Amino acid sequence: MTKALRIDVHPRVIKLAEMIDMGHREFSELHVRDKELLVQSEVDITDLVPLEQLTRYKLKRELDSTDSKTKSAILRAKLALKQ
Repeated sequence: MTKALRIDVHPRVIKLAEMIDMGHREFSELHVRDKELLVQSEVDITDLVPLEQLTRYKLKRELDSTDSKTKSAILRAKLALKQ
């Protein structure tokens, strides 16, 4: 009898990846918590989500969390270039 592989991933991450893979939802349509789960997981989602969408999401998240006006301006410029 063979042993099952142990994958240390939140079950919601697996469900979200399946939903994106089947075409039921896109990354941009997901709730903020679901996006955060996917980004913070150790699962490589670049095959499911275009790199541009991931980069835009990470820039927006960093822009929301920064207090520095200089860094905020730099992040806004990067975000404008990505769109």
